[in-house]
Amino acid sequence: MTAFNDHVKAARAWWDGRTAREHVMLGVLGGVLALVLAWFLILAPLLAWKAGAADRLDAAVQTHALASAAAGIDPSGGVARIPADIEALLTNSAADAGVAVQVTAEGGGVSFAVESAETARLFGWVAALERAGLTIASLSVLENADATLQAQGTVAP
Repeated sequence: MTAFNDHVKAARAWWDGRTAREHVMLGVLGGVLALVLAWFLILAPLLAWKAGAADRLDAAVQTHALASAAAGIDPSGGVARIPADIEALLTNSAADAGVAVQVTAEGGGVSFAVESAETARLFGWVAALERAGLTIASLSVLENADATLQAQGTVAP
């Protein structure tokens, strides 16, 4: 404990050796240092966390809407979707994936046909439908002469 007291005494002697002008300058320096540390150690991380929270909320809302649509549930009321709603979901998701699709409701399911699509886009779209919870009841894929794919399938409700 005496070593600590010796350091305090040395610091006090150093401080007493400064002029009043130096006391003011060191006080201002300490205040600026405190502000900079508060900004970088407290405020900047909190602001970044807040911005990230808004992004995470947007992603969660989109995921919830997609999962609800895939499950055939209206997010607002919990009512099962009709095949026309599944048609809209297939059309919108295909447009997002860059796949041109023709969708028709038949029987209890919804069928789709793709005349020409790149391999990665087509299978990426089908995988996204499955990740969203839709059941692909049947899928037939043929290669076109131009190295694109042609597909026909059925989605169960």
